[in-house]
Amino acid sequence: MNQNLINRLQPSAPHLLETLSEKLSLTDLQSLLMAVYEKRVLKLLAKKLLDQYQQNRFIKPAAIDPLKIIRFDLFAFSNLPKTLLAKNIF
Repeated sequence: MNQNLINRLQPSAPHLLETLSEKLSLTDLQSLLMAVYEKRVLKLLAKKLLDQYQQNRFIKPAAIDPLKIIRFDLFAFSNLPKTLLAKNIF
């Protein structure tokens, strides 16, 4: 847990961590986080988005060929027991 973050939020929202972690169901927490992200995304300008992309150390091209990932997924799913696969819904 990032104590510095909690300390920064504590003055303006003293019970935020407790509320989010103990009083909301997981589905309500997910819905709340999606609403927060939606609100933030709507404020993003293209220039700012590009700046964030260039500066974010977590955003980098994958080191592995995407086609290899797809082939692995296909191999893995094709070898699953049929009982684990969803019924054909299409």
